[in-house]
Amino acid sequence: PDTGSCDGSAQTVSLGSRAAGVLTASEERCLTAKDEFRECKDCPAMVVIPAGTFTMGSPVTEEMRDSDEGPQRTVRIGKSFAVGKFTVSFAEWDACVAGGGCKGYRPKDEGWGRGKMPVINVSWDDAKAYVAWLSKVTGKSYRLLTEAEWEYAARAGTTTPFWWGSSISTSQANYDGTYTYGSGKKGEDRQRTVPVDSFAANPFGL
Repeated sequence: PDTGSCDGSAQTVSLGSRAAGVLTASEERCLTAKDEFRECKDCPAMVVIPAGTFTMGSPVTEEMRDSDEGPQRTVRIGKSFAVGKFTVSFAEWDACVAGGGCKGYRPKDEGWGRGKMPVINVSWDDAKAYVAWLSKVTGKSYRLLTEAEWEYAARAGTTTPFWWGSSISTSQANYDGTYTYGSGKKGEDRQRTVPVDSFAANPFGL
């Protein structure tokens, strides 16, 4: 978002009070952390992430840590930025294809369903095509996150292995619950994706 001065003429932008549409320069200036917006009917819901500093990477003492998770270093995110609230869904991807984008590629859903299910069977190049379509539709600059931006947004100010703490359960994320981590207990092994809004949001609202 544009971080210039807010002139007070625009109200806080939220999905609950504003129809989907491209943000004006004034609305962008007035965005604050955790504000939500959607710049077209089929565009993803976006959440504003504040500027800040965090420790990137994992400590050497962390359970199951891999060598490529370090060394730990301090990273400064100098400006606020917006991130998709959810993983991109099949509905959003299919809208891109219907709108002439995403190179017309309709990935298979493996029989698990489309709609609110997370899009699967897409490559990095496919993801680049999706954000290029968003940029074309909105006239704004949509792009993939850097590794540092992704970790900063996912950690949301926390320092534990997961934003909610040091263990994990299948009520918090979708994974093979026959395995455990930390003091977590065994759970489900769903063996399929789940709708993008299935789990609680982190402190940044993602």
